[in-house]
Amino acid sequence: MKNKQKGITLIALVITIVVLLILSGITIGTLTGENGIITSSKEAKEQTEIANEKEIIEVAWVDATQEDKYGEVTKEKMDNALNKILGEDKHYSDTVDEGIVVTFKSSKRSYLVDGSGNVGEYIVKEPVEQPGLGGENFNMTVGTMEVVFLTGTSYNVGKANAPEIDGTMIPIKYNGENWVVTTTSDPDWYNYNIEEKKWANVMLSDGTYKAGSVKAGQVIQENELGSMFVWIPRYAYKIVYFNSEEDKQAYLLDRNDVSRIVGYSDARGIVDTQGKVPSDINQKQDTSIAVEDNYRTHPVFEKDVDKGGWGKKTKGIWVGKFEMTTTTSSNGTNMILPNKQARRNENITKFFTDSQAIGEKFNMALDSHLIKNSEWGAVAYLAESKYGRNGEEISVNQCSNYYTGVGRGLNKDEDSTKTGDGKIYYSTYSWSSVKDIQKYNGNVGVLSSTTGNIYGIYDMAGGSWEYMMAFYKDENGNIHTGYNTNYHSNFNGYLYNGTEYKDGVDLPEKKYYQVYEDNIYTTMGDALFETSAWNQDRNQIAYAYRPIHTRSGMNNDTYAAGLFYYDMYDGRGHGNAGCRVCLTAK
Repeated sequence: MKNKQKGITLIALVITIVVLLILSGITIGTLTGENGIITSSKEAKEQTEIANEKEIIEVAWVDATQEDKYGEVTKEKMDNALNKILGEDKHYSDTVDEGIVVTFKSSKRSYLVDGSGNVGEYIVKEPVEQPGLGGENFNMTVGTMEVVFLTGTSYNVGKANAPEIDGTMIPIKYNGENWVVTTTSDPDWYNYNIEEKKWANVMLSDGTYKAGSVKAGQVIQENELGSMFVWIPRYAYKIVYFNSEEDKQAYLLDRNDVSRIVGYSDARGIVDTQGKVPSDINQKQDTSIAVEDNYRTHPVFEKDVDKGGWGKKTKGIWVGKFEMTTTTSSNGTNMILPNKQARRNENITKFFTDSQAIGEKFNMALDSHLIKNSEWGAVAYLAESKYGRNGEEISVNQCSNYYTGVGRGLNKDEDSTKTGDGKIYYSTYSWSSVKDIQKYNGNVGVLSSTTGNIYGIYDMAGGSWEYMMAFYKDENGNIHTGYNTNYHSNFNGYLYNGTEYKDGVDLPEKKYYQVYEDNIYTTMGDALFETSAWNQDRNQIAYAYRPIHTRSGMNNDTYAAGLFYYDMYDGRGHGNAGCRVCLTAK
C-alpha cells in the first residue's frame, strides 16, 4: 500500500494568506490608526513636549521679571533668561501687540507669553478679507449681539478673563439677602456663562471694611457697602441684523437658523450676507483683525485711543455698578452705591475731576475716570448678548428722585410676590412710594440690570441721563466744549459761534475722551451707528449747538431711554444730568 503524501492544497494556502492579511491589518491598524498605539504615543509625546516648552517659558518669564524693579519684561530680558536655560541659539523671539512670541528651533513650535506671564499657543493673525462694494441695503434697526471671550490680551477665544484686582478692592458675592466678602480663588465669585450670568462684583475700601483686613465670609449690610464695580472681560463681537423683531426672536431661539439674517457688523465692517458693503453705507473699511468667524475685538480693549482704547491692550475694565451718588466716603469722594440719590447739577469737568479723585485719594493702581462712549458700548454689547439679557430690553429706572438701582413702576395689581413684565412702562414715581420689589435686589428691580439679576450693572436706562467724555469735532478739527460762555462744560474748546473758550480747564490726555464729527459711520463698538434706534431708543448725535454726548435717558423717558439711547447737551450742570465712573489699568 502506497503512503499518501501530505501537503497544503492551493485553497488552504489562499485561506491562510487571507487570514494572515486580516490579522496583520488589524495589528497595523491597532498600531498606526487614528486611535492606534503608535499614534496615541506620538500625541502623548507631543503633549509632553508642549508642556515642557511652556514650562520653560514660564520659568524664563519669572526670571526676566527679576531684572527690573517694576517687573517689566522685554524681548531682550526674555532672550537672556531663555539662553540661560536652553543655551545659545536654541530659540528666537519676536515682540507683537499681545506680548512676546517665543519659537523653539528644534520643534518649530511658537508660543505667546502676555504681559502677565500667561503662555499659550501663538496663532498667526490673518488679515480680514476686504469686502466688495455695492451690496444690498438692509435694516439695521433690529439686531442682536454675538460675543466670544478672549484669553489674556490675545485674540484667542477662551473663557472670560479673571478680574484684575487692585489692593483697595474687596471681592463680594450675594447670598440671597446680603453681600458677603469672598476671595479671588472662590469658584462661586463669578461665572460668565449663559445660565448663571454672574458678572464679577467688587466693592472698594471706602465703606466700613478695608481690603487686607476684612475676612472672607463677612456679611455686608447695605449701609456698610463700599463703592461697587462690575468687571467687563475682554471679548470680541459681531452684530447680526434682521428685518423684523419676529425674525430676531426666532433666531434667538435657534442660532443655527441663519436664514433670517440680512446683514452683519463685524471685522469686515457693515456688510450684507454676501459680505458686501451696502451702497447707502458711507463707511471706512474696518481693518480690525478677525477673531474666529469675523468677530471684531471690542475697541475698548485695544490700544487705539482714537477708537476708544487705552493705549494698551487690556484684559477687561471695571464699570460703576450704579451712577455716582451724593453719598461721600470718609475721604470726601463720591461713592457708587444702591438706593442712594444720584449726583447731579455739576458740569462735566467737575464730574471728570471727581471721578479721578476716587483713584487718586486711594492711591489705586487702576485709573479712575468718567465713562466714555466705548466703555458704555462695551457694557451695552455684553448686556445684549446671551451672556447678558439675550436681546431682552432692560427696564427703565423711573424714580423721579433719581435713586440708584430702582426698577420700573408696578401694575396696579402687582405685589411683592410677582416678578412682572420688564417691558411695561409707566409714569415716574417718588422714592417714598418705591416698594422693596422695585429696589435693585427685588424681583422687579433686577430687571433694570444688564444681566436680569443682581450681578449686573444698573441705571443704564433711565434714572439721570449720563454725561460721556465724548465731544463734537467740527470740519476744521476744532473740538467743541459748550454752546456759549454761560452754557458750557468748563473744558477749554470751541463754542457754537466758532470762538474759542480759554477760561476753563484743558481737556485731559486723549485716552480719556473721544471726538466725533457730523457722522458716526466710522465708529464701531460705541453703541451709536451700529445699534442706532434699537428698541426705539433716542438717537441724536452731538453737534456744535450741543456738543457733548449723553446716554441712558432719564426717568420720564420711558420709551426713548435705554442701553442704545444717545443724545447731546452743552456740558453745564443740570438737574437731570449724572455720571458714571470706570476703572482701567494704568
